[in-house]
Amino acid sequence: GHKALNYGALVNGNGIICSHAAIRLLYRHFIHSLVYEAFNRWFMVCGDLVFNRCLDDLGIERVDLGEPFFADTGPDDWFKQDRQLNKNVGFHTKQVSDFYKLEDLAKQFTDIPATRNSYSNLRELGKPGGKGRNGPHYGFAWMINGVTKEPPEWVWALALEEHAFVIWGSWECSMDGIMARQIPQNKFRQVCLDGPNWAEGRKHLYESLKRWEADRGNMFFYAIHADQNGNFDFQNCSALGCGDAAIKPREGSSAVSYFHQLLLAEEPAVASPIKDAFPECQPSKMKVFSSILDDKVKAYHWSARDMFLPYLTDFSVSSFFAPGCLQNELIEASFVGFAVQYRMFRRLAPKSVIAHGFPSKIGNLIPCQPRRLPDRSFADSPVVSWLRPRLRRCASERL
Repeated sequence: GHKALNYGALVNGNGIICSHAAIRLLYRHFIHSLVYEAFNRWFMVCGDLVFNRCLDDLGIERVDLGEPFFADTGPDDWFKQDRQLNKNVGFHTKQVSDFYKLEDLAKQFTDIPATRNSYSNLRELGKPGGKGRNGPHYGFAWMINGVTKEPPEWVWALALEEHAFVIWGSWECSMDGIMARQIPQNKFRQVCLDGPNWAEGRKHLYESLKRWEADRGNMFFYAIHADQNGNFDFQNCSALGCGDAAIKPREGSSAVSYFHQLLLAEEPAVASPIKDAFPECQPSKMKVFSSILDDKVKAYHWSARDMFLPYLTDFSVSSFFAPGCLQNELIEASFVGFAVQYRMFRRLAPKSVIAHGFPSKIGNLIPCQPRRLPDRSFADSPVVSWLRPRLRRCASERL
């Protein structure tokens, strides 16, 4: 136990504060591996050692706040003792209100990388286990599907953003214009798309992203699927004020860099800056949680993306809306409260290109809609009927 403590481990049942990303990786192991199995085989305190091993195996960063400080009287006394916020606090709560005080205390840990509010700090987070260039999760990878030989200008500009990496995929391939651009080779890649629909094309883009990660030796912090016409700009938001947003854009920053800043600070499982599905109500409300996110731009956190990607194509031959509907249903089943619609942006292009070249007959929502029965009741939609038996019961029951 003492040897483990030297690198920030848990001992004697100390409390631990986990980010959303850490919980998404850990939750499936908690009850069996970290509670029942550890207790039955090694007694309670050895569960802490199993927990630490699990953190190592899953690549979850630990932030060591120093030697333990044990408080038996709750969070109030922590503040009375010289605000020992640099300590690894072991606590015994006496009432529910202590948990709320603990939450307030956690918000003051401003030196923990997972809570920093500016992605400019990425340069400082390069240590092993961090989000920096040498850590396991660095950068924002944009996978953009299009139908033109060359990318539009906003894609070129995106490739020059400091922490952005671009994979451009098109059904009309050409290297002529790309070779003439002064884009660093480690920032931009092109693939030629094939397959009958946009979901197959995005599947191909995701495979290219994983090859890129294998080449560079670490994962991207966010993988972002985007449409050729998915460019966006600020709306009702600037460095002077941005509605009720907790984080404001820096002076002179682009809409894309601000989107990156929000993703780094808040780490939603999945998020979109495109808000076509929402009316212009409550203009000061800059963030809503929603199960319906627009596929024109959709960002996936590294800890959650394999639950969504690659796009499922089982229904794409009958409806090009269905792959997106499947993801919306997955959010409803397992990610309510972790899927974010940002509302401080506006689209610049008039429409999507995802249906380009495909028969108009597949532009329908039938696979996404509940089926009407003869007795006027409703049954699962084709998408939900397909998805429900493939989920665990707790998730299936939410559909």
